[in-house]
Amino acid sequence: MSRFLKPRKKRKGLPPGSLVYLGESKNVPVEMTLISYSPDSVDERRLVDLHEAAKLATNPKNVSWLNITGSVEKSIMVDVGERFGIHSLWLEDVLNTDHRPKVEELDNLIFVIVKLPKLEDKDSGKVSFEQISIFLGEGFVISFQEHPADTFSSIKERIQKGLGNVRSAQADYLFYALIDRVIDDYYDAVENLGARVEKLDAQLREEMDDFDSHKIIELRNEFLFLRKSAVPIRDSLKSILSSKKDEIQQSTKRYFRDAYDHSIHIVETIDGYRELLKGQVDAYQNMLNQRMNEVIKVLTVFATIFTPLTFIAGVYGMNFRYMPELTWQGGYFFSLGLMLVVALALLYYFKRKRWL
Repeated sequence: MSRFLKPRKKRKGLPPGSLVYLGESKNVPVEMTLISYSPDSVDERRLVDLHEAAKLATNPKNVSWLNITGSVEKSIMVDVGERFGIHSLWLEDVLNTDHRPKVEELDNLIFVIVKLPKLEDKDSGKVSFEQISIFLGEGFVISFQEHPADTFSSIKERIQKGLGNVRSAQADYLFYALIDRVIDDYYDAVENLGARVEKLDAQLREEMDDFDSHKIIELRNEFLFLRKSAVPIRDSLKSILSSKKDEIQQSTKRYFRDAYDHSIHIVETIDGYRELLKGQVDAYQNMLNQRMNEVIKVLTVFATIFTPLTFIAGVYGMNFRYMPELTWQGGYFFSLGLMLVVALALLYYFKRKRWL
């Protein structure tokens, strides 16, 4: 399957806002978890329906976080839209799991799509992405994940144990914390791929004969996919910083500014490694050209040496009747000696010119 664009045959001809799941994992069980907290209390529970979640989300004393994982059915998405006032176009974007990362604002909601990078295999360095969709409303946050992984387990632990500012802050801080957690995984992916680039650079300098140039192409592709997701996240954070929405307080924007700085650092690091890989391609090509030039030079030297030898052999190989050297007793040895002297003279000349 294409890593740039997933098939859209199921949505072909359907009107905008049609809820059709386009993810690869279509049989992942749906899990809904609700965490409602305040500075003094925390309540976490598994949900069967969204009635309770919608009721708690209207409680001004608590912050509610609804986390939905798995292959979400159309009925659940419709229920989410109706209970929390989410537009059908946004719900469609949640189910379109190869959507470009973005941020949008509408009425009292902010909607963000981010891509969570995952290393499928640390040896190959191949990166895959999971789409995470996050809604920020007044006093509540809703997040959608494709897989029931423990991506946000550290945030849940901070809420449960009252660590950091998350319990004492509003929903916008939780919104920031979820995005910041995704950015942390970009650092892991870039560091892993970067170590492979630096190792490849050392191999290029030391083990030219065993160097595998295909690894450069593979790493360039992985950095391309990383950049394709990292740049829109950077742009989304910039849009959040310039947002005038009341849902994001000025005190929280300083944290978003820090996340924005991290996203810039990630993009710049990706670009740096891409330039390094480009330099490795150029260096490898130059080394190949240099080796080929050395081979051609040696072949040219030998051809130059044998050209006069061939001429001498050709002269004495002519079948004319009257050639004095043909009847001379030492003619054979004279011709061989002449060839040897010419060859040695040419070799000496090439050595003086440092062509050998």
